[in-house]
Amino acid sequence: MINNGVASIEQNLSELNIEVPASKNWFTLVFSVVWLFGWVFGLVTASGSAFTNDTAKLDVESFMLIWLTMWTVGGIAVIANVLWGFFGKEKLLINSFETRFEKTIFNIGIKKKLQSSELKNFRFELIEESATNKRSFIGFGPGKIKFDYGFKTYSFGLGLDDAEAQHIVSLLRKRYKEE
Repeated sequence: MINNGVASIEQNLSELNIEVPASKNWFTLVFSVVWLFGWVFGLVTASGSAFTNDTAKLDVESFMLIWLTMWTVGGIAVIANVLWGFFGKEKLLINSFETRFEKTIFNIGIKKKLQSSELKNFRFELIEESATNKRSFIGFGPGKIKFDYGFKTYSFGLGLDDAEAQHIVSLLRKRYKEE
């Protein structure tokens, strides 16, 4: 069997462990890293002018503090995007008793424990690749693999190709005898 997918799948009688790395948009990652150098320069320059002892420039200092706050928030968002792009992972670990569902960077992030017996309706969902649906680059947005847990639907597989996502759905359905 040809295995040219991005997911790491480990399966034995008691466990199924699926790990999907974040999808990599190399142009955006490289551009963001270069942009961060300019961001740091702007942060240092603006910080120097915002914290002067000249009380005659109170209006300018107030504007700079507001600008610095927005600049910092924007930079933190870009840093999070870069970290997700290089190091983000989605994990689904299923055993007889519990399922761990995670979206993490360096093992920090969203982690949920679910009862394995309550998982159902594993399915593949085609995701339109449009300019408005590029949120998968930052770890948000719908995944191609969905399943139900009670009255909630979970999704994962943001960085999977359609064929690989369908293969994983078939593994999950076999494990849960849904076919």
